[in-house]
Amino acid sequence: MAAAAIVGSDRHVGQAVGYAYAANTLGNIAGSLGAVFVLLPLGSVESGLRASTLLYAAASGALVLWLNPRPIAPRMRNVVVVMVVAVMVAGALWPRWNIGVWTAGLYRVSLVRGYFQNTMYKPSNLEFHRDGLAATVTVEEDDGIRWIKVDGKIDGSSSGDMPTQVLSGALRWCCIRIRSGSVSSAVEAG
Repeated sequence: MAAAAIVGSDRHVGQAVGYAYAANTLGNIAGSLGAVFVLLPLGSVESGLRASTLLYAAASGALVLWLNPRPIAPRMRNVVVVMVVAVMVAGALWPRWNIGVWTAGLYRVSLVRGYFQNTMYKPSNLEFHRDGLAATVTVEEDDGIRWIKVDGKIDGSSSGDMPTQVLSGALRWCCIRIRSGSVSSAVEAG
């Protein structure tokens, strides 16, 4: 469709396809940079996906309506406009994500089985949530136990693995102290 919209005649097919690929590549680069350096810092992964949905629907409608080499019947034009508006309304009104489910750690097969069989997963209270350039961090609490997750993986908690966490910190401190007196003095002062 992109080549047909650009070409107009069979004589310039190669050039038109080259322009279409170049525009596609530049659009992918601009979209990636915009998502990482504009949409994500201004909001979250969810709000960035919502904004992208709205922009994509508007751009698609514009391309179909204005770059089509053949005239579009008024009835078809109305259908395209209604479809674009419907996608934009759905994108704007779609319910918010359940962050607890999104960061449930479903990369682990046992959790996926339990989640889909509805026997294991119980949502916890979300205390903190932040999307960053490299990870999504959440702090959740349930039955008085609090834990921190990075991209759905629990990295620390206030119960259960606390001795392991304390030992890991102590071993790091011991290794630093043995290797360098200046580093250990900075750790002790810090």
